[in-house]
Amino acid sequence: MCLAILILIFLVLLFSYRLYISPKISQNINPIWNRSTPARRQMDGVDFFPTRANVLAGFQLRSISLDVIISPIIAVQFGWLPAVLWLLIGAIFFGWIQDYLSTIISVRASGKSFPQLFEAYFNSRSRTLIYIFLITYLLIIISQFSILLSSLLSRDDTPFAIVLFVLVSIFAGFLIYRTRVNLVITSILSVAIAVIGFWAGSSAQFLGSLSQINKYFVDLGTVGSSGSFFGGLSWQLLIALSAVFFICYLGSILPSWRFSVPFNYVSNWMVILGFSLALIGLSLGTLKGEISASFEIPPIVTINQQEIGPLWPILFVTLSSGAVSGWHALVSSYSTSHQVEKEPLIKPITTIATYGETIIVSII
Repeated sequence: MCLAILILIFLVLLFSYRLYISPKISQNINPIWNRSTPARRQMDGVDFFPTRANVLAGFQLRSISLDVIISPIIAVQFGWLPAVLWLLIGAIFFGWIQDYLSTIISVRASGKSFPQLFEAYFNSRSRTLIYIFLITYLLIIISQFSILLSSLLSRDDTPFAIVLFVLVSIFAGFLIYRTRVNLVITSILSVAIAVIGFWAGSSAQFLGSLSQINKYFVDLGTVGSSGSFFGGLSWQLLIALSAVFFICYLGSILPSWRFSVPFNYVSNWMVILGFSLALIGLSLGTLKGEISASFEIPPIVTINQQEIGPLWPILFVTLSSGAVSGWHALVSSYSTSHQVEKEPLIKPITTIATYGETIIVSII
């Protein structure tokens, strides 16, 4: 049953791309092949530079995929059917439109991001309210993910993997943009190094050394007392948080081609590899009768979950990833529009990213 639902979701998205998206684009903002893009006109090697469509699609997908673990868990409290229907309706009728229009509008506005476009279309009071909302939204996101990642970084087997992945991403960016190595070779080599590194980092000898280092920071105790500014924050957690912010710092100061684009591109292949192996294992286990692939949650549980709230608007607010999310417009106008080589490539890049996120959330 699970596999049948996933196949059905994939087919619906595929047919919508062929039968709905292409005609809609031709009726609205139709892309033009010979129109120059900011990636060419304003190429500076930092933010504006042409990027291959498949690399940019992987970058876009990983950039917009936020909170894809927590939101499905909340959504299925109402049953799996409302969640699946909302994912399909949101992605087909709202999500791809936001990504496509955000990108092509920014491209035709010389690569201006949405906050910059607000200057031309909103008065000062409206802009102030929008900026306050955006800053608050971004602070909530970075706080949430910093706490989640810092808890992972405090584990013995995680820090080495994160550091290795950062180095692999920088290496991949060098191969893609500097040496112009074949993209297939670059992808296979980068993923292989990451996988081998993860395997070596999980060995008993390596984990023993990391455990000693981790124990040292645990023994240091807390930074301050419970009544102080730090509120009893442990040194272990503080160092992990500092590592998270340092990675964010690298992403903000380094040219996109050196870190953020290859980081998201390579991590996208790691996600695809992980989900592919999981689906293969689920399929083989189901065929052999070793795994039950039936839904344990009914299609519809309730329209008012006591501990969460009513179906409307809770489901549509929490399950934004994979359907429609305001984060997409920021990513599309700030990075994708700076790197796309030709306008017609915007459609496959943004749609593949949006639909890819829908499939990832559906699998989870």
